[in-house]
Amino acid sequence: MTDETRLWKYVEGRCTPAEKAAVEADLANDPALRRELEFIRRLHRALSETPVEKPSPAFTAKVMHRVCRTPQLQPLVDFRRLGLLGATWLLFMSLIIWVLHQRAVPEPSPFYRSLSDWLERLPKNTMEFIVIFVITLGLLAFMDAIFSRWHRRKAHAA
Repeated sequence: MTDETRLWKYVEGRCTPAEKAAVEADLANDPALRRELEFIRRLHRALSETPVEKPSPAFTAKVMHRVCRTPQLQPLVDFRRLGLLGATWLLFMSLIIWVLHQRAVPEPSPFYRSLSDWLERLPKNTMEFIVIFVITLGLLAFMDAIFSRWHRRKAHAA
């Protein structure tokens, strides 16, 4: 902590008893520190006596209007689009797996056999659940995009 910070805490009465004793000991030995303390006391007194002006309602309204009109920073990643891409990828992968599972392969490859075994171990209706889940995610992302656009238009109109 710098001497200036210690002296400000001392003048404002925010020191612990140990800090207060240390500052007073330093003040007894250092005339430059005493001069700085006197300057800080005068400055503190002047600042305390200066009335704080309250801004007018018109000023506050103008500032708030500018804040509302200021364009906000856009995030680097649009998580809605990322979620929509993920949902689309999951939908297509689910469809590919389902098609592979439904198709009769005369000489199945080891990959197809392991994939087929894995699919057969899944409970019934799992693929249907995955497809419905992905479609629901896509619809939610679509609705979110529509409502966000509508909200932005309404906000700009106001």
